[in-house]
Amino acid sequence: MNKTSVFIVSLLFMIIIEGCRYKHTSYSDFRSLGNQGWPATEPLEYVLKGVDSLAMPADSVYVTIRHNNDYRYCNLWLFVDYVYSDTVTTDTVECMLSDKFGKWYGSGFGASYERVVFVCDASRLRDLRKIVVWNGMRDDTLRGISDVGLSLGVYNAGR
Repeated sequence: MNKTSVFIVSLLFMIIIEGCRYKHTSYSDFRSLGNQGWPATEPLEYVLKGVDSLAMPADSVYVTIRHNNDYRYCNLWLFVDYVYSDTVTTDTVECMLSDKFGKWYGSGFGASYERVVFVCDASRLRDLRKIVVWNGMRDDTLRGISDVGLSLGVYNAGR
């Protein structure tokens, strides 16, 4: 078998494997932070208006971080507020964005990367009205993060 045949067979195999990875999203919303950065005093709010938490096929809440090479850290700390009709609870979530050698996790090309991070399971979805995400890093304004997305759904690719 020549190199071209091996390449084509390998490529087809990777496409088939990727297609077998099950993911289904019931809700997805992204906030663009632009070039000015993410100030620690400005939370990102995701209002779950019209989302029926009992009917949707969601097992988890995920945050998707899009960043570039200007991001200076290997992780990102987030404070996540779950706003219900009568109460608010808060979690602290660590998003690992690179290994100890600086190799970025997730997908991407060039200088842009995307990392999907598990936040919580479906037990928190009942009566949830809004999710508020805060930058939990110590910088006044965090540079290098371009977008932060929130998804409710099923995504079984390496929690």
